[in-house]
Amino acid sequence: MVRLHHCMPGPGTFFKKELLEKLKGRDIGYKYVADFDFWLRAGLIGDFARVPFTLATFRQHNDSASVKSKGCLMAQEHIKLINKFYSLPNLPNELMKIKRETYSSANFIALCNIGEGYYLQKFSYSIKAFLLIPKKYFFEYKS
Repeated sequence: MVRLHHCMPGPGTFFKKELLEKLKGRDIGYKYVADFDFWLRAGLIGDFARVPFTLATFRQHNDSASVKSKGCLMAQEHIKLINKFYSLPNLPNELMKIKRETYSSANFIALCNIGEGYYLQKFSYSIKAFLLIPKKYFFEYKS
């Protein structure tokens, strides 16, 4: 999740109440990426396990929040989230080793989520994503 800046879907996840209490819930400072923030912080507490069964589904449509709300604020939240995450104390070395790629991916996702217009911001996100890890976008990439 950190390296590629991809959030797992909420409807298919289960966790113990103690995790919710320890993390003090979702960060209400986020409008668009609160779930992702929650999962990133949860990953610092313990490992996730995959259950190889379909337990829930979700649908994406033109009026869904993740589609309808695309814009500059959503894009900015993706970068804000990674800034917050990497400011946390005592991050494992494994996360520090992928910091450049994480920022590259976050800028790419911000670019994808900015919506129509915002050409200067789109250019900025694309340049940042590329300059952080150029080979990720043009060559076979192995971390």
